[in-house]
Amino acid sequence: MNLFRKILFLIVPLLVWTNASLAQDMSPLESLQPKVEEARAAVKAVAQEIKADLVALIPSAPGWKCEENNRSATTEVFELIPSVHVHCEHEEQSLDAHLLVDPSTSTVFCTSITHNQQGIEEGRIKPNLFRFFEGGAWQVQRAGVSIHGCASDVLAFTADGNRSEASIANGPASIDAFAQALLSSESEEVVVQAREHAEAINELLALLDDQSRQFANMIETSPNAEMKVVLPSDALRMGMTLPMVIRSSPSASTTFEIDGCRLSIEISASPVGLHEAKNTGLRWASPRSADGTMRGAYITRNTERLKGRVSQSGTSIEVLVDDLVLVRVVTPGNRLCASDPEIVRRTFDEILAKNPSTVVMP
Repeated sequence: MNLFRKILFLIVPLLVWTNASLAQDMSPLESLQPKVEEARAAVKAVAQEIKADLVALIPSAPGWKCEENNRSATTEVFELIPSVHVHCEHEEQSLDAHLLVDPSTSTVFCTSITHNQQGIEEGRIKPNLFRFFEGGAWQVQRAGVSIHGCASDVLAFTADGNRSEASIANGPASIDAFAQALLSSESEEVVVQAREHAEAINELLALLDDQSRQFANMIETSPNAEMKVVLPSDALRMGMTLPMVIRSSPSASTTFEIDGCRLSIEISASPVGLHEAKNTGLRWASPRSADGTMRGAYITRNTERLKGRVSQSGTSIEVLVDDLVLVRVVTPGNRLCASDPEIVRRTFDEILAKNPSTVVMP
């Protein structure tokens, strides 16, 4: 088959596939989005209330002056998690610090600190790599010019110092003074407030998980394939932190093999994923070309409902549906499946026919 015929072979079905797949009635699935937005607003309100008390926990260490850095806290994730970003200055050093209320991150930090202490006791880790501070509810460690700390199974603190030659040459004394001052931060009131936030965030996570499961049901299209669909909540149970889970919710993804063909599928409506697909990197979800335009190895999809790209080889389809949901079906390594060259498009059609955007419609 010459190149011209091969291109026609790929393009003609694409031009009809969209209309045929989207012409069906909307899915009868109940949209959880109104409840999600209500729960999201409740979480933001609680997080904002706690934030004022978090600012007061930033230590007043000798020689240090700290100012809140609001530009670092404008992301969707940290509107949902009580947190404060500060920039601290000392004549010998500076610190960019982040204090947040999150049991999952606090657990990770506490576990890491305890592991390093045990490693030193057992001779596996050189003692001069870390310095540890303990007092009140806090466990804190310094490694180089970085600080990590945790308190009351709720609070997590991290700070990175200036790594310039001049700052490092001045030694760690100023950072140690900051870490020592952190031990005096009284967290009891924030810990009490954190319980209210935990209830609100758990309600939101449950709704996002329900949406993710609706996406997962759209992926499970073949009884002949052995697949495990991964949800963000699975990652939380495996030790990932809450901010990471929120970043990827709601979504569902899997990689599986069927009849010798390996396929990766993702359906996502996470705000972070949508932003990255539309505004960063190749910005493939915001095409600047007309529908059907060939750009390198891809054919642009730019219709009223679909924005994205399809590989000319037939090995990937990446599309934003209704400006609400990302749907990606790809063969890892962009290898065409010899036994079933149409598997990517057919699988995508099956998902699209279930109208994934209805899951997150207002």
